[in-house]
Amino acid sequence: MPDLAAGNQVLELAIRMEEIARDFYEALGLGSDDPKVREFCLEASRQEASHRATFQSMREQWSRSHQAHLTSPQALEAVAALAKQQTLPDPDKVREVAMGGNLGGALKVAVEMEQASIRFYEDMGRNLPSLAEALGSILAQERTHVSKLQAIAGTVGAAGRK
Repeated sequence: MPDLAAGNQVLELAIRMEEIARDFYEALGLGSDDPKVREFCLEASRQEASHRATFQSMREQWSRSHQAHLTSPQALEAVAALAKQQTLPDPDKVREVAMGGNLGGALKVAVEMEQASIRFYEDMGRNLPSLAEALGSILAQERTHVSKLQAIAGTVGAAGRK
């Protein structure tokens, strides 16, 4: 059943991406002396854990439902290709960046991770329309993360230039 496997593969990848992001934000938040960074990161960590749970539920529903059989072969091929293209960051390297003391670098990595997640989830929604509605709120939160991270990075950069 390649269609069932392709959907499961993509959802498993989304789960893993959220786990890495959750761990990154938790490490960065706990390791930061900046109260704005700590507050944002601990909230983002909770949200990423919630996203993970949503994707876990989606994967379970996908496996149980007939949605896998109702998805076009072309969409499933696109989803399988999408999963193959998406490379996960090494979780140990991500944690190392988060705890490394270079706040500007860690924020840059966070923005890049969020942007990669957004692209991946947008493609998921296009290729698996049955998941698009559930992806909407996750995408909105990920976009908010990018905006907040960029604002925080701007204040960190400004503080470093003073």
